[in-house]
Amino acid sequence: MPQPATSAILILVRPEGLGAKEKAMNESRLGSAEIHRLRRREAELLARIERMKQRMNETKELDTLAFKSKLYKEAQDELRRVQDKLAGREPDELP
Repeated sequence: MPQPATSAILILVRPEGLGAKEKAMNESRLGSAEIHRLRRREAELLARIERMKQRMNETKELDTLAFKSKLYKEAQDELRRVQDKLAGREPDELP
């Protein structure tokens, strides 16, 4: 049986933890409550993306698959924004 089209979707996850320089910059830009909130949101998004990936592999209907794919991409985009903020990068600093 052929693999569903979603098997080509990759999750881009940055390595855990920040370097000392990034951590110092991050703490100066964000308060500890904000860092805690972002870390919690990051964990929620990673879990959500993993669940969505599993459900997409189980889906056979194309319309449902397209909708799930859209939600999956939106979750990845939000995760990327949260991780960029945690790393101290602003949207205009991104490549």
